[in-house]
Amino acid sequence: MYGHTWISKSDRRTPGRHDHCGNVLYRDFIPLAIGIGPDRLGHGPLAGFGRNIILCMAIHAYISSGHATAPYLRSMRKHSHAIAGCTVITALLLSACAPSVKPIDEAAAVERGQALAQASFQALSGRLKQAMAEGGPAHAVAYCNSAALPLVDSLSQVHGARIKRTSLKLRAPHDAPDPAEREQLEAYARSWSEGGEPLKPKAVAHGVDSVAFYAPIFIQAPLCLTCHGVAGENLDSTAHAAIRTNYPDDEATGYALGDLRGLWSIRWKRPD
Repeated sequence: MYGHTWISKSDRRTPGRHDHCGNVLYRDFIPLAIGIGPDRLGHGPLAGFGRNIILCMAIHAYISSGHATAPYLRSMRKHSHAIAGCTVITALLLSACAPSVKPIDEAAAVERGQALAQASFQALSGRLKQAMAEGGPAHAVAYCNSAALPLVDSLSQVHGARIKRTSLKLRAPHDAPDPAEREQLEAYARSWSEGGEPLKPKAVAHGVDSVAFYAPIFIQAPLCLTCHGVAGENLDSTAHAAIRTNYPDDEATGYALGDLRGLWSIRWKRPD
């Protein structure tokens, strides 16, 4: 069927039918795999080539789905060369369809990212200092728990970007890194622990339509240690109690001045 000799005439059944091994037939899996039936391709050499490609994709989708039974998989071993050909065809199709990623203007992206990070830091630190002045370190912790995320979200909307602070040692669960951010965090952490070149901001393409800016966040002032220092030394006891209440899974203490705390992660859409 469709140029592949291992599908016998007895397998040409109606949708929803199964073969003697209990497998959904290839024909049934084609529309599930790519949303088009072979009857939509017409006739002629190109149509036959298209049907073969669709069948290749359907076979791979079926096997990958986990529905293929053991007898079915054994019966396909003798057609390993043909299946390998399907693998090559499918890989070539996918690579040909993959959109190209245009290079970014890294200097301009770093400049914009730094401006957004600085504006966000000023807004957050200003509110935090105000909360600490009004009610002490414990009040500042409670303020961060309730107001920091909404403030960052509002800044993101104003600046047309997704602004985030993230770390390998979390306080707020919503700041957890995604895979790309974790990769950058680990790279910065390695460089910092090795004591090499100073850590610098960077900007990279994110997907095909976005820019990602990353910049290290350090413990820069003694005030930071009030909520991020070492318990029994410079971590305020009232702040520590408030942290245990508001962030029961907190990992963001035990820092010293100059330590790497995390990263700014800022993303925005690339201009068309």
